[in-house]
Amino acid sequence: MLSINDLRETLPTDVGMEVDEGSSTLLSCKEVLRFLPGKRLVCRAEWQGEPVIAKIFTGRRGQHGYAVERRGTQRLKDRGILTPEIKSFGRIPDLNGLALLYEEVEKSKTLHEAWGEDMAVKERDALMRRAVSVLARHHENGILQSDMHLQNFLLSGDKVYTIDASSVTECAGEVPNRRAIDNLAMLLSQMYLEDGAVHRDLFAEYEKCRGSAHGELNFSRLQDGIRRGRRQLKRNLRNKTFRDCTAFSRKRITGGKMICRREFLSSGLGGYLENIDDRFEGACKQYLKQGGSSTVCLMELDGVDFVVKRYNLKSLWRNLRRLMRTSRASRTWSNGHNLLFYNIATARPVALIDKRSWLLPDVSYFVSEYVPGDHAWDYFRRVEPTSSEAVATAQRIISMIRRLGEFSFGHGDLKATNIVISPDGPFLMDLDALVQHRSKASALRAHRADVKRFLANWKDMPSVRALFEELAHDR
Repeated sequence: MLSINDLRETLPTDVGMEVDEGSSTLLSCKEVLRFLPGKRLVCRAEWQGEPVIAKIFTGRRGQHGYAVERRGTQRLKDRGILTPEIKSFGRIPDLNGLALLYEEVEKSKTLHEAWGEDMAVKERDALMRRAVSVLARHHENGILQSDMHLQNFLLSGDKVYTIDASSVTECAGEVPNRRAIDNLAMLLSQMYLEDGAVHRDLFAEYEKCRGSAHGELNFSRLQDGIRRGRRQLKRNLRNKTFRDCTAFSRKRITGGKMICRREFLSSGLGGYLENIDDRFEGACKQYLKQGGSSTVCLMELDGVDFVVKRYNLKSLWRNLRRLMRTSRASRTWSNGHNLLFYNIATARPVALIDKRSWLLPDVSYFVSEYVPGDHAWDYFRRVEPTSSEAVATAQRIISMIRRLGEFSFGHGDLKATNIVISPDGPFLMDLDALVQHRSKASALRAHRADVKRFLANWKDMPSVRALFEELAHDR
């Protein structure tokens, strides 16, 4: 019997699908779109010569998931909400699973994909209003998405489709006000908007679409809901980045664990990671740092540059002290994703290798994408400090440092060499000591320490320090 995990690894491939008693057709599965190990696979496929989106359910609760999805799709249609049509459904004997085949909406992208694109302010504003108006229509028609995600909306031209019907619940009339506001808050919490004025405008748009005017009490509830939603999203992100899922592969290797973005596993990186102890030195194209605590090298695999940081073994006493703590590589992995969650630019984490020997911490590795550019120190030595380019870059660095403080981050080692100036702007590096503080007092102390350390970089370059002088007055 083929497992759904095996099917995911063998794509593209064909499987038999029974649409009626004794009637079988061929389903050609092409590309994975979403994967929940042992439970569900969503993929692009071809059925009877037509492109379709196949949702395949297996496992102990596969039949329940299939029934909920099918019932949710019908609920959306009954309430007049646009959703892709079900082209067919049936059983896949080789998987002991069930499948729903949806029409593939041409030239479409999810709201999550659209939100991640580089666009003008007016376009982004229009996209936000569009999303809010669609949600208002849901609530007006008694539809509530209990698992709200930007991936649950599909954009195609001027149409917005609602997908992932498994999270749809139905109300007798319109969605009650408190539940509707909480649902709107969950949507906005995923758009990473910090400007309260933007929230107010979108709330006004929502109420206009609903034909209601509940005022400040509802807006206050919305703000509280957005904050709760952010905290929940952060917890979900941490769990996701450390488990086997659509985006990440987690597996046991000799002496420890390996987590890697799935998109890189098919390249040479997968084989490199499984033998990283033997291949680390030989694959190194250039050493970026060689120290007692860590070694950082630039390497190239299949034409793609990566930065690999090896956290070296220290003394036995230090290892004993770290016995119950997460590894430095794990903290950097988590910190990188945390910064990206808040739209603070850093190198995208690619892989983590965490090893232990006789329960003691062993060598660990962190792999990230390579960000080309100069360290801030080299950059400001090269450019004229009074030039418009230097002034604009300094303002972007100031904005990044303030954003760290706004979200209670303390970098812990804000040297000029830990900021890379790339063609896309400044990127924050070396996240080993990064901490997101719980109390405002400790966050403020950490921010002031970061600013003091950063300004100390320029004590011998007063013209450059002047570009950052406004940071010294932050409170």
